[in-house]
Amino acid sequence: MNLFARFLLFSFLIAAPQNSFALETPWKSADYVQARLISATDATGDGDTVQAALELRLANGWHAYWRMPGDSGLPPALDWAASANLESVEMSWPPPRRIEIMGLYSFGYTDSVTFPLSIRLKEPGKPVALALKASIMVCETICVPQDLALSLDIPAGEPASGRYERVIAAARDSVPHKGDLPALDIKGVVIGPDALVVRSWSAAGFDGADLFVESGDVLMTAPPQIETDKNDARLAQFRIAKPEGIDNLANALEGRKITLTLIGGRKSIEKEFNF
Repeated sequence: MNLFARFLLFSFLIAAPQNSFALETPWKSADYVQARLISATDATGDGDTVQAALELRLANGWHAYWRMPGDSGLPPALDWAASANLESVEMSWPPPRRIEIMGLYSFGYTDSVTFPLSIRLKEPGKPVALALKASIMVCETICVPQDLALSLDIPAGEPASGRYERVIAAARDSVPHKGDLPALDIKGVVIGPDALVVRSWSAAGFDGADLFVESGDVLMTAPPQIETDKNDARLAQFRIAKPEGIDNLANALEGRKITLTLIGGRKSIEKEFNF
């Protein structure tokens, strides 16, 4: 192929429609975290919701926080007020990991995390201009607030799947399932004076399993004691001791709603209980 023919072929490839589109912001950097927004599609379409995500990259040894941060820290605070054609943003939370520092337990993320976003439009079919001011508390042995500003315009038009569609779908699949799964379930919960006890079943067993409790201002952050059934390693009992300063845990949680997030194998579930 001569040089002119190569030039024509290159020009055709550049001008030809592409099957995959990228719609993302550049990475914005603070001292210990980077952030960007990505979209699953290149246009809003005629629906009222667009799928997107907020990605964080954390400096080595630093962590950000889950919605319930544990003994210390704050969850990310996201301000979308400067956006245009935005009705609401629903952010989903991937399962956290337990982080111990000097005997205290925090719940959060290290290395990187992708938060799925459901972007609801005020006017379906119109473009949306996302403008995010994010305040993200990150910690190593000290905690430092990190402030970043991100903006992403998603035009109107017929949407095509973007290069980040699978990334966002995978992040959404990682979010704890609301309710039981065939491979993981919570069979019962009992709150006594001294502890919360959860009975569960996991097809993958309980190596690396963890249980997180959200119970308002009664912080139950101690790691669970896990006792597997002698006759079936897929059954286990989780026991989380009452926090210091609580005389009777059952009385302290009476009339409250608690949320349990159970991680077992590669699965995780979230269930609410009223007491």
